[in-house]
Amino acid sequence: MQRISRIHVSHFGSPTAWYDNHVFDLNDPDTDEPTDTVFNLENAGGKTSLLSYIFSCFEPKLDRWLQHLQKRNHRFHEYFSRDGRPSFILIEWHMPGRAANAPDYKLLIGQVVTIKDTVERSAEVDRSFFAFEVTDGLSLDDVPAPGLTDTPARSMPEFQQWMHEATSRSRGDFFRTKTQDDWVKHLANVRMLDMDLLRMQVDFNSNEGGMEEGFLTFNTEADLLRRFLILTLDPERSATVRDGLAQTADKLKARPRYEKQKTQLTKLHGVMLPFVDAAADYEATQRDHDETRRSAASLAAALRRTGQEKSEAAEREQSYASAQDGVAQASEKNAEHHLALSVAMKGMQLDRKVVVAEKAKNDAADALAAGETRLKMLYGAKALGHLTARIADASSPLATQREVASSRTSFGSMEGWASNSKPSSVRTQGNLAMDMPIWMRRSSLRATSAAHSMVSAAGLQRQNRGHEGVPDGFLERPQLHHRRVGRELGSSGSRR
Repeated sequence: MQRISRIHVSHFGSPTAWYDNHVFDLNDPDTDEPTDTVFNLENAGGKTSLLSYIFSCFEPKLDRWLQHLQKRNHRFHEYFSRDGRPSFILIEWHMPGRAANAPDYKLLIGQVVTIKDTVERSAEVDRSFFAFEVTDGLSLDDVPAPGLTDTPARSMPEFQQWMHEATSRSRGDFFRTKTQDDWVKHLANVRMLDMDLLRMQVDFNSNEGGMEEGFLTFNTEADLLRRFLILTLDPERSATVRDGLAQTADKLKARPRYEKQKTQLTKLHGVMLPFVDAAADYEATQRDHDETRRSAASLAAALRRTGQEKSEAAEREQSYASAQDGVAQASEKNAEHHLALSVAMKGMQLDRKVVVAEKAKNDAADALAAGETRLKMLYGAKALGHLTARIADASSPLATQREVASSRTSFGSMEGWASNSKPSSVRTQGNLAMDMPIWMRRSSLRATSAAHSMVSAAGLQRQNRGHEGVPDGFLERPQLHHRRVGRELGSSGSRR
């Protein structure tokens, strides 16, 4: 049920009853729920002025101002201060939920009025209407009205600025307007207030004792019921009730006919009783049949579903097997490919080893050839040194001295002396060659040593120059050549 829980009035009234800022709490102190309230004030205490300001929120036309309806010389602007400060009337409603099981909510509607004296007009009235659903941070206590906040709005532009900010905080639920028709439509269509009942309240309070003139003036009971139903019932619901009563009246008129039909049906019931058991058996059999058909249908559906699942499973298995075969073939090909790559890599490694071995072999052969060449050159140089020394010995004065010394030596006579083809320092007896002792003076030995040193130095110099002048084939068999040279030298010595 729609009930008013609080009313705030500020900067409004008459000289004998001025409301500077006051909040009327209409809630029960025990339950904190809205309850019926009685305003008990003396005459001229401001009861009618307060009701006029409250009803002006629902009947905003100035000619419907309650004080003006009671006394034509009373005007709307006479109940407000003319200093430009805004006057507030705020009404907090306790509203039922918009749907079944929906929680209740609170609705705040308000009106702001400023009056200014002008030269052209005696008074300029500026009114703004607003409504919003109470939420956290936006309620009656948050409106910048005197007595509610420490910084109330001191002019209409300041309050317009607050309404602009409140619109963004309310997420589109905040409604404000200066047009009276739009305001009344919004209350009736959006906020779901019973505007007809509120207008009737204005009519009831249009004068003292207005209830008697507006409602209790009836002559018949029908007139009383009509006014009561108009006040309490919706016209559409009244039409529905009337239609229901008309249908009931038509049925009552046809009652005798219905009683005859009842008698005939009673007789027919007695005749049809034997068929009741058969019908019951038939219905039971039909139910069993239907149940069996449902069971069979369920079983068939289950079998079809199972068969479909099996088919799908078989297809999945076949697809999986095909995929595995493909994987196996791919793996086999990969294995063959990797084996071929391994063989190729092994062949490449062996080829590299062969190349390295051949290179090592060639290097060894080159080194061997170079060594043999160097060895031959060494042997040749050595033989050349001996040959040069022999030649030098043969042509030096030391040889002459050696012959003289040999002639001075006495040898024993024996058979089988070698012929003169052997060197003078060697004698042969039979097949044996013997070295004979040679006696020399020390001066001769010194000369021989000096000559030998000169020959050795000359041989080394020739060896360092690359053995130039060595005859071909001399280095191939240096030992045999050395022996041949020795024999030649021996023969020449013998001939001498």
